[in-house]
Amino acid sequence: MTQQSWSGPLPHPDMLAKYEDILQGGAERIFRMAERESEHRMKMESDQLASDSSLAMRGQWIGLAAVLASLCLAGYMAYLDEAVVAAVIAGLNLVGLAGVFVYGGLRRRAAQRHMQDTDDEGAE
Repeated sequence: MTQQSWSGPLPHPDMLAKYEDILQGGAERIFRMAERESEHRMKMESDQLASDSSLAMRGQWIGLAAVLASLCLAGYMAYLDEAVVAAVIAGLNLVGLAGVFVYGGLRRRAAQRHMQDTDDEGAE
């Protein structure tokens, strides 16, 4: 493989040898720098995943609280003999829940298609 067609996170081995000739331990410093950058990137990705998970969990708890509150309101309205109002509240609640699940499924499928398209482009 020629130096011009070289690709990767580190310089071509010939270039590393030249760095070593210029500065004793230069190649080792380049390797350490690449390792630190890789560790930093992996930590950032891990932190982002933890944050996303926490945010999703919080959203689910808030959603559950909202659903339960609206169902309690619908039950109270039914208790007051306001059947139409109770049915509207409960119906909107169910439509909203169905919409959340449908929208979430569509987003997941779109994300999977995007990842697959990205993988296909990388393979070319």
